[in-house]
Amino acid sequence: MIAIRHAEPTDIPALVELMRELGYPADADTLGRKLEWFDASNMDALLVAEQDDTVVACIGLHAMELLPSGKLGRISAIVVAPKVRRQGIGKRLLDAAIAYFDSQECTLVEVTSGERRQDAHALYRAFGFAEKRSRFIKILAD
Repeated sequence: MIAIRHAEPTDIPALVELMRELGYPADADTLGRKLEWFDASNMDALLVAEQDDTVVACIGLHAMELLPSGKLGRISAIVVAPKVRRQGIGKRLLDAAIAYFDSQECTLVEVTSGERRQDAHALYRAFGFAEKRSRFIKILAD
C-alpha cells in the first residue's frame, strides 16, 4: 500500500537518495533546512510516498500569486525511486499535488522537466499537462 503524506525529519536520509537519483545531490543538513522552510510556509509542501514503511518518492509544491489575478501551482521536483517506477506512484503524487493546489485556490499548475526525462514527460501528458516552450533562466549563483 502507498501512503502520501507530508515529509518529516526522519525522511531526510531517503530524501537525500531521491535527490541524488533526480541528479541534484544534496546533503542531509541542506535537506533538513529545506524541510524546516517547507514546514514554516503556508504556500509550500513537500510530500512523500511511503510503501511498506519506506519513503520511495517525493514531490515539492509551491503556490504563488500571479499578476493580475489567480495563483500558480508549481511542482518544483518529483522523483520516484527506480525500483518502484511504473506502479502508479507518480500518478498518486500528481493527484496529491492537484488536491494541494486546489486547496490553495490555484488556477494554473506547471511542472518543468529536463529534456532527457521522456518517461516523466509521458506521465505529465497523460495527466493532462500541455507542453509549452518559452522558459528563460538566468543563473545568479552556482
